Amino acid sequence: MNKKTQTIDFEDLLDPEVMLSQNLFFLREEKGFDTDTVVGLEEARKWILTADPDNLLFGEPKGDAFDIMVGSLRRGLLLQTVELQLSRLRSEMK
Repeated sequence: MNKKTQTIDFEDLLDPEVMLSQNLFFLREEKGFDTDTVVGLEEARKWILTADPDNLLFGEPKGDAFDIMVGSLRRGLLLQTVELQLSRLRSEMK
């Protein structure tokens, strides 16, 4: 919670570490990316940056306004996951 404004920060609710396994599962099983390699994660990152928000959720896109909004919010979480996993893989390579 931001003590100055007494509001809850969205980032405080969704810890990237907690979301890591769920998001990697989504990218691997739902979208077919190799989440165990740097190359696969870089491909996933490119896709996340350009994908229609409705495609950033489980299941088939429906064009529903709410799904599109949630997909837009999820884009940042997926990018955080990819960056976290990339940094871990790269540190293992050293």
